[in-house]
Amino acid sequence: MQQVDNNILFRILSYILCILAIWGYGIFIYFSLFEIEFITKAITYSFFLTLGYVWSWYNRHSKQYFVKFILALLMIYVGIYFFRNLSESIYDPRVPLLDLLISLLVIHSFDLPRKRDVLYSITSSLVVIIVLTVVSFSNLIIPYILLFCFVFFVTLFSMDDNVRYQDLNIIFRLSAGLLTMVVIISLGLFIFLPKPSGGYFFRFVFAPRSEFNNYSQFTNPQDLRKQLNMILNRNYAYRSFRGEMDLESRGTIPHILIMKVKSPVMTYVKGIHLIYYDGKKWYNKKDDVDFSLTASDYSYFSIPSEFEYYRYNIINTYFMIVQDLPDILYHIPVANEVFFPSSLLIIRSHNIYTEYPLVKGVTYTVSSKIPYFNMEMLKSFTFKEYQNFFNAIVKKQNYYLDYLYLPEISERIKELSRELTENEILFWNKVEKIKGYLEENYTYDLFIDPPKTEAVYDFLFIQRRGYCEQFASSMAVILRSIGIPCRVVLGYVPRKRDIFTGFWEVYADDAHAWVEVLSPFGWIPVDPSPYNVDEQTLRYLESKNRTSSIYMDFQEQVIQEIEFIMNLAFRILFILLAIFVIYNSYLFIRKKYIYSYIQGLDISKIEGKDMNKAFRMFIEYFKLQGTNFPPQLTLREMKSLNLNDPAFPKFTDFIDVYEKYTYGPK
Repeated sequence: MQQVDNNILFRILSYILCILAIWGYGIFIYFSLFEIEFITKAITYSFFLTLGYVWSWYNRHSKQYFVKFILALLMIYVGIYFFRNLSESIYDPRVPLLDLLISLLVIHSFDLPRKRDVLYSITSSLVVIIVLTVVSFSNLIIPYILLFCFVFFVTLFSMDDNVRYQDLNIIFRLSAGLLTMVVIISLGLFIFLPKPSGGYFFRFVFAPRSEFNNYSQFTNPQDLRKQLNMILNRNYAYRSFRGEMDLESRGTIPHILIMKVKSPVMTYVKGIHLIYYDGKKWYNKKDDVDFSLTASDYSYFSIPSEFEYYRYNIINTYFMIVQDLPDILYHIPVANEVFFPSSLLIIRSHNIYTEYPLVKGVTYTVSSKIPYFNMEMLKSFTFKEYQNFFNAIVKKQNYYLDYLYLPEISERIKELSRELTENEILFWNKVEKIKGYLEENYTYDLFIDPPKTEAVYDFLFIQRRGYCEQFASSMAVILRSIGIPCRVVLGYVPRKRDIFTGFWEVYADDAHAWVEVLSPFGWIPVDPSPYNVDEQTLRYLESKNRTSSIYMDFQEQVIQEIEFIMNLAFRILFILLAIFVIYNSYLFIRKKYIYSYIQGLDISKIEGKDMNKAFRMFIEYFKLQGTNFPPQLTLREMKSLNLNDPAFPKFTDFIDVYEKYTYGPK
């Protein structure tokens, strides 16, 4: 039986090794993927690892049965969470594996009574570092591995209980010598093991085409349409994705998770845009197929750009479909490349549609263009200069005139448009004036009466309240009436982000409508409804071109995630405190019960069936008093220990009776 480990130097060094492994995970994966949640995880793991090491040191002499039970439940949960993540990460299981290893490392840190338990933690940290060598493609991992190996050897030398602090100098020298022997091995691991390039994992994520087997049997267009209508008729489906937005009716949408999106910033998830307005609804021309795209062998599609973006950056956005959805390729504008498990994509009115409806479980990647964007320059364009820009692009592509199309509208709407913008000579000031007027003077309300006249007129002058579709439609009509081309866009605005996975969770009732305005920098989202993120999107577009993606929106995200971590830490501490109080209350009650049992025990009257219970009570009593009888001791040896305890004489008398009960009178 191994004794409790009291070597505090060994524990401190093993703790440092675990911290190095955790922060290697956080730093090197962050700089491989530029996903802030890995830094967040490193902070969280470090906090609980520190708590675990402190807890296990002060409780190393305790059996901690209740704590072991809680830790076992946590390990089961972590295992289930791992397999769930693994099913979502079939393209690269290394990151879920690292999460599993570090989670188990942290959980185990709460129960390290013996040397072998601490060695388990050291071994786990070494495995994490080895996995990192095939995950990271940063050259900085080489000195990091050397630092880890140095601490690793120092830790192994300090494992001897007889080591003294004066011997540390010798230990450091020996460790440095051994370190030189493993440098070549470490460099070999880094150089020769396979490595991702440029963000390989998560970069080209898509499910195998077999995911579409449930739909591929429908080769007849009528059967496909029937299947699509069945999906569109489900209660979580946004009705406007049918291809038209009816302003005379609106269905209620439940709060159901439909997809997860990994994006550097919370912004609009675009579905489709609508071009034409007839006074009651927005729509696109029926079966207006621009062209079809055929995939390469790797289900790769290059999306031709509607607008000529000369300067832009690229970001990757990853989609995981949770519920069956219609045949729309959801994306962050502007889609540039698509990795999607299909052989065909269809472009209609510059919207992107898939070959079949999206199946639950499908994953795909969209590489989006982030156009060069300069807010100061945008605000400097006069309306005359803007008209010259628009006339120039119409000469190249006359379909841009469709973005000015309007039916006959009320003179009162035209008059309002002139009043709002006639004193503004700058193009963007006109846009902001209209947006601000709608935000400040109208109420967001999901429950309004159906319009009795033209829908925009009814919203502006009669009801003066409505939902996002009324706000977006009114802004689009006003903009077009003064000669600014725009279109209404349908999609989602996610509001909840899983801070540990980095995925924005998109719910059915996150469905939203907004406006895209054509500018010299391309299509810009403008949202006059109270629930908008267009200002954040514009800041993101501008900052994306001023700084690298590593530091973009870093401070804002860090503040949000630190707040989340603090809230989570306080909640977990409260739960741990509650568990501690419950556990100690149980121990207190148990002690009282055992003490009263021992005191009231009449040895002469114990019957045979109660002998084993009385023996267990005595053993538990002495354990609570700090005396653990080794399991190999016989009854006579227990009796001869002569413990200085008021209950021990009674225990010796009981042993005489218990021996006769156990072994017979002889």
